[in-house]
Amino acid sequence: MKNLFIFIFTGTILFSSCAKKAMLNTYQGKQIIFGKAGGIAGKGQVFHVVEDGKCYKKQGAEYVQVSKFTKKQTQLLFDQMQSIQTSDLKLNEVGNVYQYIKLQNVDGTTYALTWSNAKQAPKNIKIFYNKLMAQVENYNYF
Repeated sequence: MKNLFIFIFTGTILFSSCAKKAMLNTYQGKQIIFGKAGGIAGKGQVFHVVEDGKCYKKQGAEYVQVSKFTKKQTQLLFDQMQSIQTSDLKLNEVGNVYQYIKLQNVDGTTYALTWSNAKQAPKNIKIFYNKLMAQVENYNYF
């Protein structure tokens, strides 16, 4: 009986951890990719928001779900990113430590903004980026 309990408990934990992982390298829909990188250690964080509102963090070669936006929030995020793209804003400043936001379209094209000094990014970009980061930093998935 004790062995059966251990078997069921272990299986449940393994199944639940697998269910939160995704294969975004083969994802075919639109996604917003954002994060920060650089510094002395050269480490960074990469997050992906897909069209169903799930937000994944890249951990090694895998993507683990860390957050979930509502349908309304997700639509607003993609609309905001689309309006930034159509504004023809060009921002490609990579420094020692930098932040970025990308819109990857269904056809594989990517629109990216990268900045290393927060003062150099327009206010609407900083607000948008901070909103995304706040969602993933304050979300308790477990």
